[in-house]
Amino acid sequence: MSVIKKQLGDLTFYELTRDDVRRMQAMINIFIELMPQYAHYVARLEESTERTGARHADHLHHVWLIEKAGEPAAMAAFEYVRRWNIGLGMDIAVYPALRRYVLPDGRPLAHAILDAMVEALQDDARQFGSVPYTVMGGEVHSDRLLERFQTYGMVEIPITYYEPPDVSGQHDLQGFSGTADEIAALEALGYHAMHLGMFPPKNNTALDIYDRELWRRLVHAYYIDHYKLQADSRALQIALHSIEQFQPSSA
Repeated sequence: MSVIKKQLGDLTFYELTRDDVRRMQAMINIFIELMPQYAHYVARLEESTERTGARHADHLHHVWLIEKAGEPAAMAAFEYVRRWNIGLGMDIAVYPALRRYVLPDGRPLAHAILDAMVEALQDDARQFGSVPYTVMGGEVHSDRLLERFQTYGMVEIPITYYEPPDVSGQHDLQGFSGTADEIAALEALGYHAMHLGMFPPKNNTALDIYDRELWRRLVHAYYIDHYKLQADSRALQIALHSIEQFQPSSA
């Protein structure tokens, strides 16, 4: 059955297992209602609940249902990829009626959930990656949502990033020489330009947010391990090229 991962007042964070039928359906209801454009990922979420724990240490999956006073309030899904030592934030959805709910410490519910996800990934990194910390990446569709996430601690990565149309790896294109036609071909397959950011662990002054190697590990984890693309994938090559071209602004 599902495991309680965290409790904050009347909030309970459950890591779901597939045999917890009631909570699984509550999570799916939230996901479909609030993220209908990704409804085709429901089967992926169900499968993800079976890919956690030490047997799946190379690529751990977490699917959460958050209840408030025993009633479904929000869901979240995220992953830890050991070979890149990277966390991937995939989904977070909060019922509209609770988006103005604020914890006693002043955090909105979404902020508290994101913090809990980052904390859980630190446990994964220490237990399975033998490293003291990791970051959690995040794909963001809109400028408005990016601004909100930045108030919750997200750091935008200044690169060119395209979200693939699904996680099958079947809509992959190889090679990139820098032409507009190559970009257009990606977009024709359903790739969408997005912001890419990361949530650093709290109070970690050792992390360099401008570490290009960290950025490379993050995009590899997304494209290769989550989206199942190849190492010479055009989307990945575009992202890597933009990392090489990045020039930090002078102080």
